[in-house]
Amino acid sequence: MPTPQSHNTTGHLTADIDGRAYTAESVSLNLYSSSIIAGGPIEGILKEGIFFTFPDHIKPGTYEMNRDTLVGAWYNPGQNQNSWYADNNDEDKMEVISVSLEAEPSLEISFKFFAVNSADTQQRKRIIGVAKFEGASQQGTVQYKTQ
Repeated sequence: MPTPQSHNTTGHLTADIDGRAYTAESVSLNLYSSSIIAGGPIEGILKEGIFFTFPDHIKPGTYEMNRDTLVGAWYNPGQNQNSWYADNNDEDKMEVISVSLEAEPSLEISFKFFAVNSADTQQRKRIIGVAKFEGASQQGTVQYKTQ
């Protein structure tokens, strides 16, 4: 059962989505026992937003977005709409500029990827941007009951 602790995250997330400027109204940085989820806005699927996943051992550097690196991204066009996921091709890149997961968690990234509509894989959007997250919105561990 998750045991999260909630806090406020400050920062910004700005992007160019197929030539259209986008700025998230708010941002979140969620730290879990084996992964990190960051993005904005905090309302998640209820509004347009961009989100990222990372392994909990992420370090500064440039990463391809794929299953091997455990770095991923998705774009949500808004409530009741299909999510668009990173294409996972060689062009989808994430640069972790800085990261701290200690007492004062923070993450700074730049990104560029093609998002593909999960309902129609012929639809693609180019997303390029930067983000900075300071303070964890949630921190927690998952405890499993063994039998």
